Amino acid sequence: MGRRKGFLLALAMSTICWVAVPGAAHAADLTGTWIVTDGPHAGTPLTVGYKPNTPSGFVSKQDNKATEARGFIRDPNDHCPYYHFEGRINGKKIQETDCVRVSSTGYSQPFLIEMAEAIKHEEKDKPGAAGKDLQLALDEAEKALKAGTLNQQTFDEIEFGIKHAHKLDKSAAKELKEIGSDKEAEKALDKGVNIKEQVVGIAPPELKLLQPPKLKPIDAVFVQASFSTTYTENATDPDGRPLSYTWALSELNDPTCIRFDDNSPAANQAVWHHADSDGCNHALQGSNGHQGVIGVVVTDEKFSCGAAYSGSDTGTGGPPSACRQLSVK
Repeated sequence: MGRRKGFLLALAMSTICWVAVPGAAHAADLTGTWIVTDGPHAGTPLTVGYKPNTPSGFVSKQDNKATEARGFIRDPNDHCPYYHFEGRINGKKIQETDCVRVSSTGYSQPFLIEMAEAIKHEEKDKPGAAGKDLQLALDEAEKALKAGTLNQQTFDEIEFGIKHAHKLDKSAAKELKEIGSDKEAEKALDKGVNIKEQVVGIAPPELKLLQPPKLKPIDAVFVQASFSTTYTENATDPDGRPLSYTWALSELNDPTCIRFDDNSPAANQAVWHHADSDGCNHALQGSNGHQGVIGVVVTDEKFSCGAAYSGSDTGTGGPPSACRQLSVK
C-alpha cells in the first residue's frame, strides 16, 4: 500500500469511527459526587459543590468534612488517563502524578456506591447507619459471584472484610451509646474505614465501574451471486445496557460505488452493494476487493466504541478502537 493510500485509509477509519460521537464542545461540569476507585483511599467519596468564581472540580473542606478532603478533580491528561484527584485526603498529600482514579456516581457500579456510603457514615453520631450500605454492597458482590465476574477467593475476602467492618461499626455505636467513650469509638471507626478501603481496593474493576461494550473485529462475508458484502459487529454489553449501531461507508477511489444499507438485515449489520449496476468500477479494486472502509460506532448511552473493516472481500477486520465515555456523570 502506498503512503497516500495508507493515509487515506487511516483518515477514513478515524472519521467513520467517531463521526457519530462528536467531542464535548465545552468543559465538563464536574459538580457532584466522585468516588476514589483504587489505592489507599479506595471508596472515599468526594463532593464537588457548585461555587461561583472557583475552578471546575474544586473539592472543598466545607463539602467534605468527614474526609477533610481538599483539592481538585482533574480531567484525563498526560499525567493520568482517567479522571483523577489531586490534593489532600485526611491530611495525606496526593499528587497528580499519583494518578488516583475517581469515578462519578453515574459511571460507578452499585457496589462502589454502597461502599462509599458506608465510609461516609463513619461519623461519631451515626456509625450504625453503615450496616445497610455494607449489606447492599455484599449483595452486589454475591450477584457478581453468581454471574462469574468475581471469583470465589476474592468474594470470600470481600465478605470477610465487610462483616469485620460491620462489627467494628456496631462496636463503635455501642461505645458511644452505652459507655460514651469517644476515644475507643474513634479507634473502631478508624479501623473500620481502613478495612472498607481495603475491601474496595481488592474488588475487580467490573464490580466498581460501569464497563463499556465489548466489540469484536468486524466479520465480512462477500456473496458472489449478488455482488454484495455483509458486515457484522458481534458486540455485547457487560452491564446489560441496550446497544445501538451507527454504520458508515467511506469509498476511497470509486465515488459512485456507495450503495450501502446500514442496520440491515439486522441492527448490528450493514450491506455494501457493489455490482456494476450499483455504479462500481471493478477495475479499481485492490487486494481486498473494492477499496472502501466500513465503520461502525457502538453506543450504550454511557460509552462509545468503534470498529472498522477495509475492503469488500470476505474476512475479519482489525482490532476495535478504544472506547470512550459519552459524558462525565
